[in-house]
Amino acid sequence: MISISQDKNTFYYIHWVPSESGPLILTFGKEIVNKESDYNQIFYDILDAIRIKTNNDSSIYSITIDSNMVSLSETLVDKQFDHFDVIDWFHQKTIGNVQDGIDETFHYSFSKNQNKYLNIHFRSHIKKKMSLFAQDNDSEIRNIGLGIFSAEVTARCVLNADYNDSYAILQIGKECEALIVNGNELSSYVKFSIKNKKYEIIKNYGDINNSKKLIKEIELLKNKKNLKIKTVDHLYFYKKQGKFSIINKLIDNDKTNISPINIFSHISNNNKKSINIQDGLLFAETGCSLWGIDV
Repeated sequence: MISISQDKNTFYYIHWVPSESGPLILTFGKEIVNKESDYNQIFYDILDAIRIKTNNDSSIYSITIDSNMVSLSETLVDKQFDHFDVIDWFHQKTIGNVQDGIDETFHYSFSKNQNKYLNIHFRSHIKKKMSLFAQDNDSEIRNIGLGIFSAEVTARCVLNADYNDSYAILQIGKECEALIVNGNELSSYVKFSIKNKKYEIIKNYGDINNSKKLIKEIELLKNKKNLKIKTVDHLYFYKKQGKFSIINKLIDNDKTNISPINIFSHISNNNKKSINIQDGLLFAETGCSLWGIDV
């Protein structure tokens, strides 16, 4: 299995195989796409480059795309209507016939009390290029994930996040993101930034009150006024490219209810290359290929 995640024009990959003691990493690394590359060809080219680098034909791939590659929206459904009928109406009015369109839309429900859906609009040409690569190389695209949602799968697979009644996934970057899960239901998904040393919401989907509470706690933690997160039972974090001072504070607090999503701390590595925790966090979104595997 080759698991890949995208961070803008950088693609991180882990090549692993099953073993008697669980998944075994054979190699890992990253590929950088030239910014001048043909946008429509990027995913075919990156899959081919990683295929060559891992010297692995006829393989199975799992790939997570950057959240900036999709469009998002939210649908609120009145309790008196059938949710499926409303979603179908929404699909016809906003997207049209999928067969003729350039987008595919996937709907994910928030916690039942909200009567809301998160809509992810995915460019069809991305999947077509991946499928073409698989066809040309006798390979399989096992799954396609999205950004922080794949990191959430990693947290469940390798850190048993779903053993908690509630938890949050925090992505630290130039633009930060967080997912809050309550009772195994998605409570909110929020994008936020740091301005004048304060965290400000860019866009929120789902329960905004929960998002505000979590962001406030993260702000207090960054300023050393908090050592523990109280909004949820556990906080799992990772990072994107760049240096961020809060990462060191989060790592220092990992003996509380705050944990790094570092795959390399939980899976055997057969590769001679070592990797530090900060660099390991960059691979957090590759773990969705581990779903259903005993780690």
